[in-house]
Amino acid sequence: MLGDPASIRRDEPGVRTVTISQRRGQQLLKLLNFPCIKTAIHVLESYLDDFQLALTTSSASGSNKYLRPTQQQQNLLQRYKRDLVPGLLRQGVALGMAIVHVPQSEDEVPTIVPWSSVRVQSVLNERKGYKRSYIIESALSGIDNSTPVQNVFVCDCFGDSAPDPITGEFRSKLVAIEGSVVTYVEHLQTALRSERIRSQPTAFLESEKAKPDSLSNETSYGFYADAETLERSAASTYEINQNHMQMLAEQNRTFQAYVDSSMHGVSNNNDDAERSELASTAMHGLAPLPSGMRLVRGAEARSPELLVDKLRYLDNSIMSTLGVPRSFAMHDQGGNHNAYHMLHCVIVRSTQSYAKQVAQALTFIFSMQRAGKVVRRKRKLDDVNIVTCKFIETSKATQEELSALYDREVIDWETYRRLVTAAVGISADSIAHTGTGNGAGKSDPWSHEDRRQLLTGASNTDADSQDTAEVKS
Repeated sequence: MLGDPASIRRDEPGVRTVTISQRRGQQLLKLLNFPCIKTAIHVLESYLDDFQLALTTSSASGSNKYLRPTQQQQNLLQRYKRDLVPGLLRQGVALGMAIVHVPQSEDEVPTIVPWSSVRVQSVLNERKGYKRSYIIESALSGIDNSTPVQNVFVCDCFGDSAPDPITGEFRSKLVAIEGSVVTYVEHLQTALRSERIRSQPTAFLESEKAKPDSLSNETSYGFYADAETLERSAASTYEINQNHMQMLAEQNRTFQAYVDSSMHGVSNNNDDAERSELASTAMHGLAPLPSGMRLVRGAEARSPELLVDKLRYLDNSIMSTLGVPRSFAMHDQGGNHNAYHMLHCVIVRSTQSYAKQVAQALTFIFSMQRAGKVVRRKRKLDDVNIVTCKFIETSKATQEELSALYDREVIDWETYRRLVTAAVGISADSIAHTGTGNGAGKSDPWSHEDRRQLLTGASNTDADSQDTAEVKS
């Protein structure tokens, strides 16, 4: 599960060594910036932050007991929760594993190693019962000078999402939803492209097809006069053409004067600036059309049908794969109280699953960080392997349900105290104790008789009096 790259030989027979793609890992890490994935990760982090991180130990009977940590251990757990848990969760979801640098001192905080700064190789050893280990080399130096780095470990305790030991391909949850993300992006790009084409349509030139016998194809005369009624001379024709040329030149001079006065700033008024901008736009928008062509528009662009429903479905599939209901984070659909309660149960159950995986990685980090201190003790096994990190799970039951279970002695006082304090986000040590004697901190403030009197309203004294009265009668 967790590998140290120090003593691995790559040339042994029966050993399979594959290089895990660094480029592919960077692509998966970039998917964490996708909106709905980022929302789901934030929801998981917020719920996981509400869980209390504690230390447990295994007793001789096999049951786990919560330990009261020292001040140094409490500070270390707080730094774990603040600095390590978010990084472990993100790399675990994206890559199916997390890379951690563990210093050999409790005074230093372990750090999450950036994926782009290392090269990871998976080694599967057939002779050691197909035991898997990892070789971690620095990617910040050259390939020829790269050597396995020390005190850097791979935590692949995120279920079956670790890279394949034979092919080295990633099998994380983001691999499963990558296709949905690509489809989501394609739909959005298609919709934006269609809106852009619709707002700025492309113009096409179409040739005009006219019939040979059409009257419009006949020669048209600008000036026609019956030879019998008017005898046209060269002088009259020249005079008419000259008048038309003067009219055209006057129109050109008028328009050019308007443009020149606006563009060269004859006056400094705002109206002149607006006219200059409009004239410049009009001049740039003019284009001559070839003879026999006309301007037409192409087919109207359309966005994908039922776009909102498709995007909502993709959001649901992506976030449900991560264990976060979409309706829990995006309230665009109505629901009753029972539906919201079930959504809360789903997100709590998903957070508990992630918490167990992260706690397993924290247990390894905690033991490796204390290895230099424990190696000088006699009770090495107890100090290193028995003490584990665990998130105190938040109960999905309500306060009334927990109280009913405690009153009927279904759960004991320690369980009730732990679940109630975890549900409201306070420490279990802050709850008031009403016991007396040396065991006051662990004693149950309610006895069996107290619960009986609370539930039935009758005490042992009343029951004894009733039995005595029946005997006398």
